[in-house]
Amino acid sequence: MNPAEPTLPRPRWRRWLPLWGMLLLLATTPFSQLPRDLWTDEAFTASYTTHSTVGLVLEDVRKNEETPPLYFLLIWLWSRVAGASEVALRLPRCSGHGWRWRSWLL
Repeated sequence: MNPAEPTLPRPRWRRWLPLWGMLLLLATTPFSQLPRDLWTDEAFTASYTTHSTVGLVLEDVRKNEETPPLYFLLIWLWSRVAGASEVALRLPRCSGHGWRWRSWLL
């Protein structure tokens, strides 16, 4: 590219294309599946939200799970804010699609 040639500005719509893609992905998230019954792994996750302290959650996760406890701690905290209903427990997973897009933008 010749430094003397002027560069054309990028169209403004291209700047917002990742945001529109994220909104489209969130719009197509299967929210219709939110009210279905809990699966076994979701039922275990729901059981961790009934503990009164973080220590009890960590102890139960250590006994029953082979995965790191971060997800279960986040769900436990989320249940304190949004409740422990089926829909409330599934919302963080549905919003995960948006986080994938956000990390792609960085």
